[in-house]
Amino acid sequence: MRSLGWCSAGIYVTYVATYAFAKPFSEVWASSVLCALYLWEPRALSACTPGRYVDIPHLAFEKDALQIECGEYHSLAVTRGGEVWAWGGATCGRLGIADVSGLPHEGEDDSEVYQPVPTVVAGLQGHEVVQVACGEDHSLAVTRGGEVWAWGSATCGRLGIADVSGLPREGEDDSEVYQPVPTVVAGLQGHEVVQVAVGAYHSLAVTRGGEVWAWGSATCGRLGIADVSGLPHEGEDDSAVYQPVPTVVAGLQGHEVVQVACGKFHSLAVTRGGEVWAWGGAAFGRLGIADVSGLPHEGEDDSEVYQPVPTVVAGLQGHEVVQVAVGACHSLAVTRGGEVWAWGSARHGALGIADFSWLPKVLEEGDLTPYNLTPTAVPGMPSVEYHTIAVSASRNHSAALLMPRYTAQVDTSSADASVDNTLLQMLHDPTFADVEFVVTTPATGKVPTAATVLAHKAVLCTRSEYFRRQFTGGLCEAAPGHGERTRVDVTDIAPATFRSVLHWIYAGKLPPELGDCNGEASLPAMLQAADKLQLQLLKMEVQERLVVNLTPKNAGSMWQLARQYMAAALEASAFAYMVQHIEKVQGFDDFHTVCESEPQLAKKLLSAMISPEKRSTCRKRGREQP
Repeated sequence: MRSLGWCSAGIYVTYVATYAFAKPFSEVWASSVLCALYLWEPRALSACTPGRYVDIPHLAFEKDALQIECGEYHSLAVTRGGEVWAWGGATCGRLGIADVSGLPHEGEDDSEVYQPVPTVVAGLQGHEVVQVACGEDHSLAVTRGGEVWAWGSATCGRLGIADVSGLPREGEDDSEVYQPVPTVVAGLQGHEVVQVAVGAYHSLAVTRGGEVWAWGSATCGRLGIADVSGLPHEGEDDSAVYQPVPTVVAGLQGHEVVQVACGKFHSLAVTRGGEVWAWGGAAFGRLGIADVSGLPHEGEDDSEVYQPVPTVVAGLQGHEVVQVAVGACHSLAVTRGGEVWAWGSARHGALGIADFSWLPKVLEEGDLTPYNLTPTAVPGMPSVEYHTIAVSASRNHSAALLMPRYTAQVDTSSADASVDNTLLQMLHDPTFADVEFVVTTPATGKVPTAATVLAHKAVLCTRSEYFRRQFTGGLCEAAPGHGERTRVDVTDIAPATFRSVLHWIYAGKLPPELGDCNGEASLPAMLQAADKLQLQLLKMEVQERLVVNLTPKNAGSMWQLARQYMAAALEASAFAYMVQHIEKVQGFDDFHTVCESEPQLAKKLLSAMISPEKRSTCRKRGREQP
């Protein structure tokens, strides 16, 4: 894995805040006392004692972390076991700590209480958390069962709590009401939530069915609510309207949303088909809307233009987007092909554009800030060697996580190899097996047959999150006549393929007999099994092997296979291979068969093979014709 970043000084950011890949799945690197992020500019340190920051990464968390999330003043980590750990600024209940009286203080008047090292969020113990999100002063967590828990500042309806009258207060004039420990968001119960996102003052949730729910501040169109006239308002200012409990974003109904992202003033959503929808504050080009002259305004002297309901980002149509990220005034998107697109404020180099003299500018804080109204591909990304799989955006900087398109195999240490060989011997020894898989061969023109494969829960649960959930979630039954052995039925995976999957789980490597052609014990079959069993590391390793074995004969079918099983790295590499070797590829029936079933492939290849100069010439000639 490789992470790249861009900001005011063109500095490469080594670690992306949302993904803990500094050391695979084991270590998290952090900096600063109050914030687990690199702090690039002086004003970002305003909540910390001047000069107290760390510019060299240090090991801050030794748990098996799956996700890291950073807010303005605090950070959260989710471990493989579903625990949530928190550290940073603890005021306003940000960390979910019930009693902060014994914590240290800093700031001009010692008003900023903080937790200097990661501590477990006790209120979430017993609930397996799979995702967290941080705002300026509040946090959300999603459990394995789809519940949403919230804590921190409850002003402006940020936590989705209908009645906050009994909550504690702090801040100037006790104006800040907050929830000190995690509490279930009651308005989402009965809806299985799969992802949440948090802005400074609002929150979003995506359900299993693709609905988007929103709550919190409704000013500047943040929530996508067309009519906010009937909503309550916070404080003396009638303009600070908010939605106290979760409500469905009506403008996205009928569009299956798979991911959302929140900024301070705006929000984005990605649909199953790869469309991007945007709503909220449209200043600085945040929403990718080319013409904002007809949009409504609000704020002091009507300076804030906004889009009240979700609208498609037209500049990304035709590009299948798989993930978006949002900063304070800019937005990012990653396409299935690994391209990164950026729009919004270009201040401090947030868009990755070296020369922005051609961009329009607006006066901000006494300076002229350049901005890009429509999405533009980020130049200079190492797209040949690497495939971008995720992006992250902060106030004024951006980062991308890249995976090598061609990866050499990493040698296993002798100690690890010894352990893996011992486990592999266990796989072939039924003495202590406590689970039996009844694997049914898919019926492909012949009578289905079943094979019994024995294994060990301890190994499976340690090395596979999928099997751990299966064995601890009451999804299996005891096999009659086999004592304590548990029976699990497996369908749609051939016995030979399933044995190869177990070999990988036990030995930590693919079996040597795997071929790259079709068949029960083949790499394509393993890719299908890895996708079905949610074994992401296996899926990545199989992709690497398939990429190395690309040929003119199989490139088309590998591209199609990758699309079927959401294997982004293989898809991008197979496509690049076809572009580079198109004359040879066209000589095989496999390619033409794929083109018949996937008509868009030929169009994409043609577009990729025409240089930008030729495309520009073609467009000019087209305009010259009557």
